[in-house]
Amino acid sequence: MNRYFKIAFFYILILLFLLLLLSGCTRALERKAAVPELIEPVRVELDLFEVKRGTLALEMKGTGIIVPSATDYYSFEIDGELGQWFVRPGDVVHKGDVLVRLDSGNFDMQLVQQQLAVENRQRALNQELEAGLDEVNTDNLWLLRTNLRIEQMKLDLLLDRQSKRELKALTDGIVTFADSIRAGDPVTSYRPVAGIARTDKLQLRYIGDLSSRLSHLKLGMSAVLTDPDSSLKTKGVVASLPTGSANASNSARAAILERTLLFDFENEPPDSIRLGDNLEFALELVRKENALIIPRGALRNYQGRDFVLVVDGETSRELDVERGLVTPTEVEIVAGLAEGQQVVVTN
Repeated sequence: MNRYFKIAFFYILILLFLLLLLSGCTRALERKAAVPELIEPVRVELDLFEVKRGTLALEMKGTGIIVPSATDYYSFEIDGELGQWFVRPGDVVHKGDVLVRLDSGNFDMQLVQQQLAVENRQRALNQELEAGLDEVNTDNLWLLRTNLRIEQMKLDLLLDRQSKRELKALTDGIVTFADSIRAGDPVTSYRPVAGIARTDKLQLRYIGDLSSRLSHLKLGMSAVLTDPDSSLKTKGVVASLPTGSANASNSARAAILERTLLFDFENEPPDSIRLGDNLEFALELVRKENALIIPRGALRNYQGRDFVLVVDGETSRELDVERGLVTPTEVEIVAGLAEGQQVVVTN
């Protein structure tokens, strides 16, 4: 009985396997016979631009800082010992203000003594002259006059030395440098001990990458200077162009000079502008009239080749072009295109 049961069970399994296999083949044939759904192709809308003529201008904009046009350095013409400082860095000074003074020592006493010596020589000469022509000794008169001149020369030297004992500001400005020497320290003649940034003439200084603009920059170019706080505008001119490293004493300073642009104010700057303020500037470097213009996005480049995609009916084709002036948004085409042609713009 068990033997017949096993044989029956075996045939049932074979039958189930054949049924499953037949079902899979049928479904495969149904899928193969199914007709695929047709999808309408997506129509690509091209962004076109009509080549036109117009005015193309290349501008340079940036933000600079107000700086003095020059810094004057002060030094003593005589040796001595430092007496007293009257200023320190950051102080505002006016023309005639005393900056620093040498120690007088016994100089004041010497000056008084010499003034008395001159007075005595003058009194002796006057007495000789008052004696009358008949009693005047010519040789003695010559000697008295000579002695008076000698004493007066000594006094003049002391007075000149007195004027050189202190340094006074020659212009209005701000103290930017004061030597670290203190009262009683020796002072060497012609060694700078103080520096004053002049505020009677201000400039706008810009430091940035000028390599792509250098060929267009020229001295005397007009610029518009704007105070970002008050929106006050004033006119300026390019006063100094970037200089080469040969004009600098070290490489660090040379690197700064190569990236520095200075502007003068065309007229007196507004009273609201102060040393250290930031001003924005706008400078038109070059202007092209009646130029053939396309957007920057229409110009393509591959391995040094400049070209555009020109639409002709339902098709587009590549066309080699020669570019001229390039601004951040537009390009001048000097050869290869004609006014009115349609070019594809890539966003």
